Amino acid sequence: MADRPEPVRLVPRATAPMRRRVHDTVLPDPATVAALRARAADAGVPLSRLLLTAAAVHLHRATGERDLVLGLPVTARRDPATRDVPGMVSNLLPLRLAVRPDTTAARLLDAVATGVSDLLAHSRYRAEDLARDLGLTDGVRELVGPTVNVLPQPGVRIDGAEAEFVPHWLGPVGDLALTFGDSGGSRLRIHLDADADVCDERALAEHRRHFLAVLEALAEDPDRPVGHIELTSPEERALLLGEFGTAPRPAPGTTWPAAFAERVRLAPDAVALVCEDQELTYAALDAAANRLARLSPPGARAPRTSSPSPCPAPRTWWSPSSPS
Repeated sequence: MADRPEPVRLVPRATAPMRRRVHDTVLPDPATVAALRARAADAGVPLSRLLLTAAAVHLHRATGERDLVLGLPVTARRDPATRDVPGMVSNLLPLRLAVRPDTTAARLLDAVATGVSDLLAHSRYRAEDLARDLGLTDGVRELVGPTVNVLPQPGVRIDGAEAEFVPHWLGPVGDLALTFGDSGGSRLRIHLDADADVCDERALAEHRRHFLAVLEALAEDPDRPVGHIELTSPEERALLLGEFGTAPRPAPGTTWPAAFAERVRLAPDAVALVCEDQELTYAALDAAANRLARLSPPGARAPRTSSPSPCPAPRTWWSPSSPS
């Protein structure tokens, strides 16, 4: 974890400790759950590994990032002796995964299974200690992104009545928290929790819908590249390709210099370029370009410098009214 990236997040980072949560629970289609169990059995891994894989796919497809760190809550009790000791020893482990668009779900599942196996050997290495050793100023919140917790929920009978345990509150969360209640068979309960100060019910519902789409894709074809797993709903696709994409507005033919000159005329004082703490307006950029053009004879190339520029490559910001 020494070269770990900034955790990729699905929910904006809160500036204050969590006070309220937004919660959602969903029961996936039994046929999808049965197919997922069959996929996990074919791969020789428990269902929990496939659910972790689905969380990694969701994070990759939602953000486009490739170096991901999931939070994995564990009991940290690896032998009969520690299981009999009273007290809280549970821990949060960082599961770091490399995900590329051409990675198949089956290959990612193998990486998850190997990663979890290696990670559990360090389950007694406290997340707080790891964050301190890495020099993270904000502690565990800087260590991982979304958390994934799989809780076995065996059925119980109370005086002849069937009952089941349903987790209601598992404590504060730093990002999107996925909790799976596995009752066996075709039953699987998914809980989604987030900080209500930075995630509302509508945003949480979008995460639920996207995650269910990933589960269905993994159940259907584990050999599909994860970059081909579509999170966009048919309604959203119809809106993008229909209303937004089929009625282009006619635009007069132009060139980049002419388009830039028009922008200088319309908004000379708007910011055109930003480099560190320096800004250049369209008028200033136009004047600088004209001075350079007068210094160069026709057909000549601009001279190359032997040393790198003191500033990184500038970002160009075009306002919505600029030609594109």
